[in-house]
Amino acid sequence: KLSYKKAVFFSEFPFYEGSLTYQDFDQAIQNSLGLIKAKMKQDKLPNTDLAKNYTVYQFMSDTLRIKMNTPEKKTITHYPMKYDFEDFWGEKDWTKGMVSKLLRVQTGQCHSMPLLYLILSESFVAIADGAFSPVHSYIRIKFPSGTFQNIELTNGYLTSDSYVIRSGVVKAEAWANKVYMDTLSKRQVVANSILDLAKGYSNKYGFD
Repeated sequence: KLSYKKAVFFSEFPFYEGSLTYQDFDQAIQNSLGLIKAKMKQDKLPNTDLAKNYTVYQFMSDTLRIKMNTPEKKTITHYPMKYDFEDFWGEKDWTKGMVSKLLRVQTGQCHSMPLLYLILSESFVAIADGAFSPVHSYIRIKFPSGTFQNIELTNGYLTSDSYVIRSGVVKAEAWANKVYMDTLSKRQVVANSILDLAKGYSNKYGFD
């Protein structure tokens, strides 16, 4: 069965030469999910795709005060994940674009942030899709009405399709022909993780 979480882990694991364990990677995901679920319960949100996606988006993009369901009723403040402006292409440090690095230090870029969102939504059983634009990637959420909402995780903005077209980055023809901003299947995201694995090899050893 295809899994965002396993695909991303296996694309990053070899680069660390064994120092990254699946147990640690999965635990960091579960810790995040615990906070997201506590926030949903605190806000008394319904168990719907839209509510789940909204809370995952909040978790990554906003400062949240979450009262944990523990005997101490401890309140945790979770801060938004930030864009890492230093070496965002990973030319000096290939781990800059990895989800494991994002989980560890809470900073990432347009590669790692959407992948983490997909992992969280998958683990939360919420429907969300990735989408590519030129040297960038988004999350796309489908509303019950059939329209889509684009989530730009690097700055925490919600953007409409018309906004992306007006920005001039994606031409209407490229959109219509599904060159860019088409929703990616899980198979396509996993295939792209295989490409990440190959890029990591090339970066580490200097040849492909």
